[in-house]
Amino acid sequence: MGADTETRILHLDDYRSRVAGSWIAKNVGVLLGQPFDGRPKPPKPVTGYVKWNDPGDPAAGVVPYKPAAAPCDDNTYCDVVALRAFERYGLWLTPQQLGKMWLAEGAGFQGASLAARQAMLAGHWPPECGRPPHNPHYSDSDAQVSSTLYGLIAPGEINLAASTARTFNHINGFAEGSDGGVLFAAMISEAVFEPSLRSLVLRALNVLDSAAPTRVACEEIVAFRDSSVPWTEAAWRSQERWRSRYPQANNAVANAALVVLGLLYGEGDFMETMNIILRAADRTNTAGNAGIAASILGLMSGLRIVPAALVQPLADTYPVAPRANPGDAPLAPRQEKLSELALRMAVLGSKFIIKRGRARRDGHILTIPNPEPAAQPLETAAPWEGTAP
Repeated sequence: MGADTETRILHLDDYRSRVAGSWIAKNVGVLLGQPFDGRPKPPKPVTGYVKWNDPGDPAAGVVPYKPAAAPCDDNTYCDVVALRAFERYGLWLTPQQLGKMWLAEGAGFQGASLAARQAMLAGHWPPECGRPPHNPHYSDSDAQVSSTLYGLIAPGEINLAASTARTFNHINGFAEGSDGGVLFAAMISEAVFEPSLRSLVLRALNVLDSAAPTRVACEEIVAFRDSSVPWTEAAWRSQERWRSRYPQANNAVANAALVVLGLLYGEGDFMETMNIILRAADRTNTAGNAGIAASILGLMSGLRIVPAALVQPLADTYPVAPRANPGDAPLAPRQEKLSELALRMAVLGSKFIIKRGRARRDGHILTIPNPEPAAQPLETAAPWEGTAP
């Protein structure tokens, strides 16, 4: 770990408020992006929730709609299951225990997350279930999107957030797939204190090796922004380079760059950021990308940054809809409150950074070290391609 340069103060009430802002904003972002996930981009900027007028004909355009609750999908449910795993097994949770929780709670709906579930059912536990040959989708953005909690529970401890994400997101990603989760967990961790989006991005990038494709792709976006390249051109140039290498719609590297694009060019405006991400390119992981960016903005500024008209329809409701493993009895759906989930995340975090990190608590005040970011070891899938790990 890098040496501390100072300590920073975080009031528990402020921390809890910011976590609530981040978690609820993430759910809003996912809902905004869902209609365009892996599909054509919206024909014009959105001002609220919309859906395709005819899902089979994008030319028919979009129409407004009102969601009834938050989205229970891989973008959000993996965070909820990880929270429950920490609550059940304790602060020294292991990846294998997280895997058991995934199977018990019916997590892993599609892509790399579904492949991870299938691998665990076949006896391949984390980290094997997240990498080839057991997970052919290891470089998708599943681990990137499902690492939010690991940043939220390590406020200001950027290296702790990065290493925690690396440890646990190997359940559904490896190498490029894991790197994005490491990056955005670090960014979320640091967003509690850093008011500058550019500084936030640059500082968080240091938790990745300089040769990591995700870091290279995101540094290109920073360079485009610093050179006043229009965001439309920056998006095109980035996609042109990285989608040729990673052609799948939800690949981690190209989509991580689009998250950074939205943050830097959106300049802290919630809807501008969302629209840049939604309209950057066709067939991207818009739900995950918008959710990540929204979680960062919500942590930096609190829930006030999200238009109330987007928050109110969710009715503080998170409808848990787990999917049973093949051959198992169906898992009963249930409802949780978004606000209560956020509070539980903050309670976990206030303990985690003391026991697993180096923070101190005095009453309602947390004193948190400010280490220099240290790069996680470079990962590459090449040595494992086509062979058992």
